[in-house]
Amino acid sequence: MASSLAEFLDLPEEAAANVNMEEFDGDPRQDQLSDMVDLMVEYDFIDEEIDLDSVIVE
Repeated sequence: MASSLAEFLDLPEEAAANVNMEEFDGDPRQDQLSDMVDLMVEYDFIDEEIDLDSVIVE
């Protein structure tokens, strides 16, 4: 992965080896979504918090 990243971003391989890559998949993570909801309320994107338990089906 580091060699691909180094090539794509034109970084030295040593620097690319230290890059922390996020894992993105189709599974919603409730803690991340909760943080997003908090920010959406704080910055007036929505008026009130969303009940994540009512929208996430496991």
